[in-house]
Amino acid sequence: MCTPFTQLIQEILAELTSRIKEEKTEDHELKVLNKGATPQYRGEASFGDLTPIMRGKIEVLITNLAISEGTLVFVYGTLMTGRANHDHFLKNSIMMGEGRLFGFALYELGSYPGIKPKKKGQVLGELYLVDQRTLGRLDMLEGNGSLYDRVDVEVLGHPSHTYMAQTYVYKGKIKADKLVTMMDQPWGKKKDADLD
Repeated sequence: MCTPFTQLIQEILAELTSRIKEEKTEDHELKVLNKGATPQYRGEASFGDLTPIMRGKIEVLITNLAISEGTLVFVYGTLMTGRANHDHFLKNSIMMGEGRLFGFALYELGSYPGIKPKKKGQVLGELYLVDQRTLGRLDMLEGNGSLYDRVDVEVLGHPSHTYMAQTYVYKGKIKADKLVTMMDQPWGKKKDADLD
């Protein structure tokens, strides 16, 4: 198949997977740090509205393409395209596009950034569908549980759809004067401009 068509199918299946997981976890209330912060309509249609035959076909397709094992992850720093850790960790993952995280602010921490909850904050980044092995490697890179915590968040993707994803929230203290404004996002933008 041609690459753009394959990418489109993967994006559609990733969105369906996200919706399936949302519906399966509705009974077990998911703790989302910024739930409702994204100022977008989430839509009325749900996976449950499909006929049982269509649901079965989609689940088989998702399983055959190994999408069901994927986790949608929002990255905002060294893991973004063209940044220091991207090729080593996400080169073989499916990029779902750019994303915007509401309810968080981005801070410069030296050679990498971190985010912290902030009511009116916004962070620009990218969404990736990663497999379990890659997620484990990301947890190690980010020091999940010690330096950062991997948490569930709502992310506004393209075109104006809210996705349930996971991201890494910095656990340490930050200095207010290290805030990266929206004008200077995505992270590394200033550094890229300095190289021109």
